[in-house]
Amino acid sequence: MVEYLSQVLEDADHNELIRALGNIAKGMANVAKDPSLGR
Repeated sequence: MVEYLSQVLEDADHNELIRALGNIAKGMANVAKDPSLGR
């Protein structure tokens, strides 16, 4: 995730940054839904 964001930030494209943050948020939401993971 850090490498992904670093690459997006290097490109300095605001639309790509917004897209990347959305992708990360969706991924985190999917992980949070996993019933095998405890809080």
